[in-house]
Amino acid sequence: MLSLLVPIGLLAVVLTVLQVTAPWAHRRRASALPRLTVAEFDRIEAEMERLRLPLCRLVPTDGPPAPRGSRLGGAPWSPGGDDAWPVDDEGRPLLFLAQVNLAEAEGLEDVPSSGLLQVFLLAAKEGDVASDGEAVARLRWFEDPHGEARLPIPDLFTGRRSRSLLKGRARTEGVPLRLAPDALPPLPHIFPLWEQELDIYNRLPAEAEAEARAKAWEDRADALHASYGTHWIGGHPSFVQEDVRIGRPELRDLYRMLLHLGPDEFFDRGDAGELNLLIRRADLVARRFDRIWLTLDCS
Repeated sequence: MLSLLVPIGLLAVVLTVLQVTAPWAHRRRASALPRLTVAEFDRIEAEMERLRLPLCRLVPTDGPPAPRGSRLGGAPWSPGGDDAWPVDDEGRPLLFLAQVNLAEAEGLEDVPSSGLLQVFLLAAKEGDVASDGEAVARLRWFEDPHGEARLPIPDLFTGRRSRSLLKGRARTEGVPLRLAPDALPPLPHIFPLWEQELDIYNRLPAEAEAEARAKAWEDRADALHASYGTHWIGGHPSFVQEDVRIGRPELRDLYRMLLHLGPDEFFDRGDAGELNLLIRRADLVARRFDRIWLTLDCS
């Protein structure tokens, strides 16, 4: 037993030393950098405002979902009333995530002003979903939807052992979504603002006002994140891990959001998991909904 206690005791000492020395080491590194000024805060805030985009929050509501209404989960509307549930190349049913009646959306840039957008995952189980990539989601867009039929949900997604990303009513019945329009700037920790925000945490302020702005910065970022809500279309993405566009220049023109889903009682992707469905503006304008990029990450 003693042989176990010694390593544990040493680990406790190491952790204590790190807790004491880490802030000092950070301050020493920060002291070697130019001081952070009020003008720099003004510039990043002006850039955030310049990048403000319209969005519609997707707010879960009570009651049964309408066939052509916006909804999370359940069964998608069927354009002909007799078409089959979409499947992947191996014949497995795709997981239906959501549909948005774009006629209910207001002011979204480059998004069709009407029609029905449906989102499926190309994986039958959560464990089969890639963390990011072009080929893990499939979209269907009906420019002129009509009819009232819905497709029956495959047993794969409703059984007790199903590993669907959806929970509760979203798995079996579908949850109606109310669209609430707004316009918000991007979160500061994502591309293209992330380097400027790193400066705020890595440099020392030059004067009292800059210090006050720095101390309030994290609370302001948290408040902005909360203002987005949980699910939305349009606007900017939100990531649990690092923004995939930061380390991949070829993805930096993915500036339009087709769907964001966050953690709540109806959507579950591990610990605080979030889904982003991104598309290039040119592809959105051309209605090339096959050219999408999906991220699915958690902490």
